[in-house]
Amino acid sequence: MMKPVKKSLLLIFLLSAFSFTAHAQLNPFTTDGCSGPGVPDGLPNLSGDDDWRHCCVVHDISYWMGGEKWERRLADLNLESCIESLPMIKKRLPLQGVLYFSGVFYGGAPYYGIKLLKSPFPWRWGYGWQEKKNYHRFSPSEFDLVEVELEGFLKTLEEDNQAASKLNLSVEQLRYVTEKIKLKINHLKDRPFNH
Repeated sequence: MMKPVKKSLLLIFLLSAFSFTAHAQLNPFTTDGCSGPGVPDGLPNLSGDDDWRHCCVVHDISYWMGGEKWERRLADLNLESCIESLPMIKKRLPLQGVLYFSGVFYGGAPYYGIKLLKSPFPWRWGYGWQEKKNYHRFSPSEFDLVEVELEGFLKTLEEDNQAASKLNLSVEQLRYVTEKIKLKINHLKDRPFNH
């Protein structure tokens, strides 16, 4: 038989665990393109299709939602690949993608909950969650929150004729962003829940 103190501690633990998962809140998606002071979204005198802001917007989607450590690594590698795939970058700045990868790798760590290891930047991994999160697997309710927010953002992009200009993207870049959001939503729908 359990002692009253052990029962009380178990009850407190279970209630706090339930309240943590039941109240997870996700802020609407926001992006500032390529974050950071002095970090450009492209180069002066390049046409809009040669800048890399769209790469950063897609990267921000992953950082906003957070997730597991491997997902962050994949998001950072995709940012590097997207930037390096641009024709003008291949000709003039072949290491630009590597520089951005390094910046997000070192500057975008999640919130660890330890004073010395907190990311000092607002663009940390999982920045969309109201409560600070480290690397984590999504609960079913968190999956639902992310999916609803992404679908709402996608709908806004598809229905707003000014969406490209509001995000400082060309029409082609906006098409790229919307396709990546659709892939992210499908990925969420296909993932098994962590039971």
